[in-house]
Amino acid sequence: MFASLFASLFTSVHRAWRRAYASWDAETQDVAEGSVHVRPISHVSRVPAEIAFATPISASPTAATGWLAQSLRVFARTGRNLALQDYAVLAMQIVLTSDAMWRAHGLTAATARRQTAELLAGLVAGLLLTRGELIVSKPLRALLYRVGLLGTLAGSYFLLRPVLFGLQPVLLDAKLIAIDDALFGQTPSVLLDPFVTPRTVEWFAFYYFGYFWLLCCYVMGTLFLDSGRRRYELLLATALVVSIGHIGYTVVPGVGPHSWPQLSFSRVLIGGPWWNRVQIAVADGGAQLDIFPSIHTALSALCALHAFRYRNEAPMRWIWLPTLFAVANIVIATVFLRWHYGIDLIAGALLAASAQAVAIRMWPREGARAQGSSKLQEVWEPFFPIEMEKHDRAWAVGLTCILVSVLVLFAAFGTN
Repeated sequence: MFASLFASLFTSVHRAWRRAYASWDAETQDVAEGSVHVRPISHVSRVPAEIAFATPISASPTAATGWLAQSLRVFARTGRNLALQDYAVLAMQIVLTSDAMWRAHGLTAATARRQTAELLAGLVAGLLLTRGELIVSKPLRALLYRVGLLGTLAGSYFLLRPVLFGLQPVLLDAKLIAIDDALFGQTPSVLLDPFVTPRTVEWFAFYYFGYFWLLCCYVMGTLFLDSGRRRYELLLATALVVSIGHIGYTVVPGVGPHSWPQLSFSRVLIGGPWWNRVQIAVADGGAQLDIFPSIHTALSALCALHAFRYRNEAPMRWIWLPTLFAVANIVIATVFLRWHYGIDLIAGALLAASAQAVAIRMWPREGARAQGSSKLQEVWEPFFPIEMEKHDRAWAVGLTCILVSVLVLFAAFGTN
């Protein structure tokens, strides 16, 4: 969906660009020998304001050389404006696409190649439109950038299944279990087996599914309501966690305790509607071989670390303790419900802490863009108009969070 949106937007801009350039070329005139071209001032008004180029098109002897020169300027401007989060997401998608193109084979290989190529093309087109400032309207550019970056992060997960199956990797569950045995005596899922009852299964299934609600509230709330350093740190760290985690799945594949035949459990996981919904979600949308590192743990821990870091500021002073409680249950749920090994959780927690540390260190460098001390584009351009009052933003984001909550509940109970 996102790839199609980017492709259509890029096609529209491309056509407008060619029409504007053709008009300029027809109106130019030779003013001396050597065919020196002069662009009429009236040309500028012919480009739609929403997609006009931020830099004027320089006169050139031919349309071909002018097109090439302007294209080079756009690519150069895009490169200058890229932030660390852009590099991380772009590198992740290049790795996944390369794996699909040259390493994948079997029944899912064709699907993996097509989907990864489409997502990579959409990401590149989106960065050219936004970081390359082909779209001049800042609110439109800010919206497209947010949709494009987060859409790529989310979309890359849903194409992991055909990629991982196409790679046909050697499963590393035995080695992960050996590490767990060395650290804990047994893998935590086996240690927790005596505590399995329908009530405990349903309890942890609720929190395991609640991970999506937690993530939506933190990421969406930060994306549209927060600003400055807090927004930068959480969103950069999120991009790093997801990008590194998805590449990690291709390096350390496994099925997890619930499917590894060498592990035996005395009790069967039986729960209620939440456990049923978790099983359906994993079966329908899960990548199946995505265990190391545990992104469920990494992103949940990142939310907890972020809330704790800013616990003296609103609104974190009211929600950091509930967040820590929820995250603790989410992390336990990943091993209680037998999705992950203990070492997966350790790797996820270390990934979250490392990503936050990188984001904190990078703020003085990239945060300067928002202070007006840099000629580069802001990392996160404002989406709401500057004159919009804070309480109006709060209403907008509050309604969005309510809608997300309703959608999550509908996903849990609204379908069979």
